[in-house]
Amino acid sequence: RTHRPDPHLRSAIYAPLMVHRRPIGVLSAYRAAPGAFTEADLDLLTVVARYLAGAIEVARLHEQLKELAATDSLTGLANRRGFLDRLQAEMDRGRRAGKELCVALLDLNQFKIINDAHGHAAGDEVLLCVAETLSEAIRETDVAGRFGGDEFILLFPDTTAAEAEEVLDYLRDLEITVPALGDRLVAGRRRRHGAPVAGRRPPALCHERGGGGTDRPPPRDGPVPGRGQAAGRLIRARQEGRPAAAS
Repeated sequence: RTHRPDPHLRSAIYAPLMVHRRPIGVLSAYRAAPGAFTEADLDLLTVVARYLAGAIEVARLHEQLKELAATDSLTGLANRRGFLDRLQAEMDRGRRAGKELCVALLDLNQFKIINDAHGHAAGDEVLLCVAETLSEAIRETDVAGRFGGDEFILLFPDTTAAEAEEVLDYLRDLEITVPALGDRLVAGRRRRHGAPVAGRRPPALCHERGGGGTDRPPPRDGPVPGRGQAAGRLIRARQEGRPAAAS
């Protein structure tokens, strides 16, 4: 962008802000009198610019590390810690504004079959495809996270249970293309375009709603409110090889 200083300013000096030989900005100083700056002034500005550029880079790296600490390295979704931090913030905001929120716990049935039959690289590909599908299916204000293993979790701020159920109904019927397997995984069923997984039942997505009914923020490394009941339903659904959706 173009910078046009005050026409009454007749003197100016500039020093670039450099990080690893890459310019990230400019530090400048102005005076009304012509010829007001000396070489010593420019040297001082250059020293200040170097310190300022270093401070900006340290702040950027700090923010980057915070983001990495809250991100799952495989899927790029929020990890458990990042998700719980966001959940606590949304619960605090919801209490102040009198808004509802919903949490949905999702699980991949019989995911171990894919790892055993095709290897962990194929299993990682499935997790990536599921993560991408979830990210595209939810709103920008929602949060998708990987809670651990083959568990995913969704946060729906300012959302009623009925509205969250509509999203889960939509997710149940989504087809998830997995190039590494040549298959499309559908919630609760599978359409084959390649070899079956060890001749056993196909993996299916389990959808589970939990939380939304507690006033106490969750501890950073603790459970999501309502997750105990959700986990029980997921275990029963996994044993039966079916998708589940229950409140």
